[in-house]
Amino acid sequence: MCQKLADLTVLQVKRLNQQESTIRGIASGQPENWSVSEYDRFQPKTDMKLKSRFHLFIEQLGGYIEGASNG
Repeated sequence: MCQKLADLTVLQVKRLNQQESTIRGIASGQPENWSVSEYDRFQPKTDMKLKSRFHLFIEQLGGYIEGASNG
């Protein structure tokens, strides 16, 4: 999912490689000794099939929204 997001946005995506970090931070109240672990980094790559599916999705969504607003 992160790689696909990077490919579609043409931006680097960083994901903490520490599992359940959000819930652990909430549960602990984010103490002073809270540290950020390393990130997994996803660099954008060219994925023409993904871009094609995304553009089709946007077209279909636009048609649905237009139809819903007219009816």
